[in-house]
Amino acid sequence: MKIYIMTDMEGASGLRLGGEYFPKANTPNYIIGQRLLTADVNAAIEGALEGGAKEIVVSDGHGGGSILVEELHPEAQLESPVSGRKGHYDVPVVLVTGDLAATIEAKKMLGKEIEVVAVKEGLSRNVAKSIHPSKAQQLIKKAAFAAISKIGKVKPLKLKLPIEIKLEFQKTHLADNYENKPNIKRIDGRTIVCKVNSQLEIFLNVV
Repeated sequence: MKIYIMTDMEGASGLRLGGEYFPKANTPNYIIGQRLLTADVNAAIEGALEGGAKEIVVSDGHGGGSILVEELHPEAQLESPVSGRKGHYDVPVVLVTGDLAATIEAKKMLGKEIEVVAVKEGLSRNVAKSIHPSKAQQLIKKAAFAAISKIGKVKPLKLKLPIEIKLEFQKTHLADNYENKPNIKRIDGRTIVCKVNSQLEIFLNVV
């Protein structure tokens, strides 16, 4: 049984500030964030292994990388991200951890059967309150163990295609990055649209 774990540092337990206050790369606080994330991931790996997983691949989705390779569980492999393409390849999501809003949205999109762990709760755009990392890791390990039993019962996310993607950015310079991409139309200073025929195209053309 192969398990794929997609990560991003913003979802780690113990990290409570976002936006301009989020730890910058190569700073002491960033290294703390790397350790917190790696510990959360290791908890998920341990739970999955106890649940019967035979192969585990971890995808580091944070820009610049955030997983500490030397501290990652030795039974896991590390690779670059493919995130939301999983549904395209018929891979179901059985566990989501992160802030409370993410877990609520995951249940709505992916089904009530999936396992979730809310390790923090957003208080404002850039501030959250987090449970203690050691408690978060206990909950993640337990949820990962339970999630393994739901493989084969939870269906992968399949969108009704074709669909039109519309992205409205907070700032115009973010929309500028899509100005010359194929199949993308800019409809105003902060908004782009794109029609896709598969879930894979969303990530090839838009993300």
